[in-house]
Amino acid sequence: MVSEPQQLRACPSSWSVPGSRDLSTCRRCGLFILPELLKAVEAEPENDVLAELLASLARCVELLGAGCLGEPGMEETVKILDKTMTEHYKRQEEDYDEGVEEQLEDEDDEDVYILSKVGDVVHAVFSQYKETWLPQFERLSPSSPSCWSPPGPGQTSSGVSAYSTT
Repeated sequence: MVSEPQQLRACPSSWSVPGSRDLSTCRRCGLFILPELLKAVEAEPENDVLAELLASLARCVELLGAGCLGEPGMEETVKILDKTMTEHYKRQEEDYDEGVEEQLEDEDDEDVYILSKVGDVVHAVFSQYKETWLPQFERLSPSSPSCWSPPGPGQTSSGVSAYSTT
């Protein structure tokens, strides 16, 4: 499932070839892939695979542009992002004994990486949907308000930034 954006990325290079398929064919291919990608992201239990699927989702949205998610896809995207962030914050609140410190550090590194991919998805959707994404984004904000605000003086980012300039 991770290779789909590469398949879509190959489409633009073929547009200039005489007799090649046009943009609408590539868009139809992407629109076929996207619902299955959303299902895979929702069902994925492994953090390393989840991070790659989120990166694929972000890239698909960037390549396919505004309107690619449709209403059901937008709802599913919000659900996925909310679930991912909620799970992260629940893990942060858990109380652990000192014997598992190294394991917790590894899990924290995974969480930060996953949250960076959540940020990539948010950035991709914002870059394509612009202000029409705001109502859905605001639905995410209550579950993790500190995640979306820029870090203050002396604070470090938690991995997601809606204020990215890239």
